[in-house]
Amino acid sequence: MKIDISVIIPSYNCLHYIFDCLESVFAQETEYSYEVIVVDSSEEDITPLLIEKFPDVIAVHSEKRAYPGTARNIGLKHVRGEVIAFTDTDCVVAPNWLQSIMESQKTGRAVVGGAVGNGTPWNPVGTSEFLLEFNNFLGNKQVRKIKLLPTCNLSYKKELFDIYGGFEDTIKGSDSIFSRKMNQNGIDVYLDPAIKMYHRNRKSLKKFFKNQYDLGIGSALTRRKMDISGSFLVRYPFLIPLIPVFRTSAISLRLIRWSPLNFLKFIVLYPLLFSGLMAFTAGFIKGVTLKITD
Repeated sequence: MKIDISVIIPSYNCLHYIFDCLESVFAQETEYSYEVIVVDSSEEDITPLLIEKFPDVIAVHSEKRAYPGTARNIGLKHVRGEVIAFTDTDCVVAPNWLQSIMESQKTGRAVVGGAVGNGTPWNPVGTSEFLLEFNNFLGNKQVRKIKLLPTCNLSYKKELFDIYGGFEDTIKGSDSIFSRKMNQNGIDVYLDPAIKMYHRNRKSLKKFFKNQYDLGIGSALTRRKMDISGSFLVRYPFLIPLIPVFRTSAISLRLIRWSPLNFLKFIVLYPLLFSGLMAFTAGFIKGVTLKITD
């Protein structure tokens, strides 16, 4: 059977989320054929449960804990589609998600993703995480070029992985590194707001701070490997304490331009957001001092 699109979902200790994610993926309203590949590296193998509830899923279990980039690379070994789409277990995709991806891909866009919606709109911690992590992916009425997109809502032509290899094994930022690789090789990355999904953000303060800390580590490691926006912080580490100021300014400008309502939420929640920015900064300092091994 010909497969048009392969969906890869990395999974780790996510039973409280993954069934909702898979239900949304298997409920797609599309004319295109697709397959769904879950790569799970949880301590307890949940693949039998997934197959029991979703008989058509291709469920792969990794005995070793796999970071998202590594899990996606494992999934790439099983794909049959010409287009590869990625999402995460804490996401719920729109019913026309795959249809919109394929329609956008067929216009000649080899790398295209979509808008990320707030899946926890009434929770202050969840909304704070959403505003910090996804403020540049809210979308608007027009397709636009963008430097990078998160792999919770992203698709590639399969041939790109044949040419450039897969993702790097890093705690955070493997998607950023791969997108930058596309940029450096003259391949444009597009955000198409018709491709919609919702991200269910962390709602506990402990997990919120841990995630921001890990994002800071990933951000620093990415900037040590690639000369991209913000790399000057690695070269001049005495400026790292200014990260909350830099990011506050950048996020504010984006929200004012793209989503005034979310800018108001940003103002109201700023004390919590600022503490998240401080956790990110602490992680960035850790990432700058970590030893990088090949």
